[in-house]
Amino acid sequence: MIGRIVEVSTADHDPAWGLDQELGALHILERLAEIAPSRAARARALELAAVARRYEASRTGDTLYLAQVAVPGDFDDLSRLFHPTPGSEAEFLITSLQRSSRIYHNYTLAQRGQPTGYENMRERETSMKTRFMEEYRRAQATGDTLPRVLLKLGHWHTYRGIYRGNVPTFGNFASELAVANGMDSFLMATWVIEGPDEWRNSSAFISLALPGEQFTLIDFRPLRPYAHQGMIAELSDVWKSLFFRADAALVIRGGYRWQPVRSPQTSLRCVASLRCVLAGRGLRAARRRRPFTLRFRCLASHRGQHSGAARTNQSPPGAWRCDGSGADGCRAVRQGPAPGPSRLPAASAP
Repeated sequence: MIGRIVEVSTADHDPAWGLDQELGALHILERLAEIAPSRAARARALELAAVARRYEASRTGDTLYLAQVAVPGDFDDLSRLFHPTPGSEAEFLITSLQRSSRIYHNYTLAQRGQPTGYENMRERETSMKTRFMEEYRRAQATGDTLPRVLLKLGHWHTYRGIYRGNVPTFGNFASELAVANGMDSFLMATWVIEGPDEWRNSSAFISLALPGEQFTLIDFRPLRPYAHQGMIAELSDVWKSLFFRADAALVIRGGYRWQPVRSPQTSLRCVASLRCVLAGRGLRAARRRRPFTLRFRCLASHRGQHSGAARTNQSPPGAWRCDGSGADGCRAVRQGPAPGPSRLPAASAP
């Protein structure tokens, strides 16, 4: 999808923005060798590239150079040798290596019991915000004064507020930026139930509360007044917080992890982060050229009563209550008869 949007984009700025830290280093080091200002700088870049190549030339191994082999000090002398001009390509590449190495190193130390996990999360989330604003301002400089962006990140980074990383999330930052611009934002989570990877599945609470379709779109916004007033019986704090961290959730029944299909044309050294932004006029151009519609079933909830969309008159097997157990704080417990026929219209999303 990302590649297709880049292909058809007519934007004057980059239509796809990478936000996460680097996973691979080889392509960066090879580029630094090409633009090196001196023999010494080129030699150091090639020396580091030779080490990275042992781990990154083939993606079949279990060891990642930047995340598991390199340490932050390995890249410190690049700044001294290159003397990069502020805002230059060399500065961007060297800073990316140094920042990414710190993020990974602090994670590794935390796994060994060192108190560096918070710094890992703080710098990673700050890095995403910094990268976003760099690209956002570049888009504005081309005349797109209010770029419209579509974000794809994991829940730890997307949910509003302070989530499990104990730092203000990138999603919260993006939502507040929309407010500062006099605009709005819409945050949709994705959950999996009954999938082959057990650890990805949400609790039975969701599984029993939903109709039988493969895709169900739940709008949390009508639930918030009732959750805030404590009017949803036995709703755990975990589920209550999710009603406010996201605006809606797309629940995928039987969802599984995407597997890439490799072809001879696939570059194994070009690692594009899935935590990215599809931005500006390029996104709108792509939508005009390839229109599509997805049909979902809506879900409404009040005091544990659920009703599905009106494509059929079948209702969920029963209402629910939350007893606080389960991986995400809830477990479904049937209580009483099924609610009446559904009355909500089917929804479509562009």
